[in-house]
Amino acid sequence: RTAGKIIDEQKKLSIKDGIELELSFLGEMFATADALEGLQSSLERRRPVFKGA
Repeated sequence: RTAGKIIDEQKKLSIKDGIELELSFLGEMFATADALEGLQSSLERRRPVFKGA
């Protein structure tokens, strides 16, 4: 979902602005509880339990 949004928005922007947009989306995605769960479960070698947050 988010990747599609990024691609659609980047089509309208300069390369510099497109990269800035992508970085802002990545920052938002990696600040979620699910992102932390993904990393933590990988370190603990278990399946992640995502909650959609």
